[in-house]
Amino acid sequence: AEEANDLSFKRAVLVDLGNVYEMDYQISQAIGCFESALDLLEDAEQTHNLSRGYTLENLGYCKLLSGETANGIALIHKSIEYLDDAFGLAEAYIDLCYGYLEIDDLDQARQCGQTGLDRAQDARHVRNAHYLLGEVAYKSGDSEAAEFHFEQLARFYPEFRNLKSLLFGIDLRGLVNLKL
Repeated sequence: AEEANDLSFKRAVLVDLGNVYEMDYQISQAIGCFESALDLLEDAEQTHNLSRGYTLENLGYCKLLSGETANGIALIHKSIEYLDDAFGLAEAYIDLCYGYLEIDDLDQARQCGQTGLDRAQDARHVRNAHYLLGEVAYKSGDSEAAEFHFEQLARFYPEFRNLKSLLFGIDLRGLVNLKL
């Protein structure tokens, strides 16, 4: 990308590197890549809206993980302006659910999580939405809804017979990477 001196190649490499760092939980490196990609997008034509949306969404999620929750939520909301595909929108709303859960805005978390679940076409999205909605329900005192969502999540992990019980006892959000 450097040798070709092509901004679109550089953006693509930075986004890909950011995604790799994000999945490897090297969040500060991922943030640097996504911010650099956004800087290059500022100079690009508006035809890169989907790329901008995905980059903002991933950056927002990384900001959530780094403790910059308000900034992360704002970036993800901004990403929704550019995303027009079911996958990207499901990803954004599920990540918003995570963010709002982090700040104990349970009504917003539930609304975003349900929107993400309604748009989900990918098994990872369905799994993540049920997990987060289960956490929201549990924290809200709605044990019936928590039971439902944790049961749906447990179906993805039949080898872990006691997963549902574990989820009622331990909040695993700090251990879960929603991008895997």
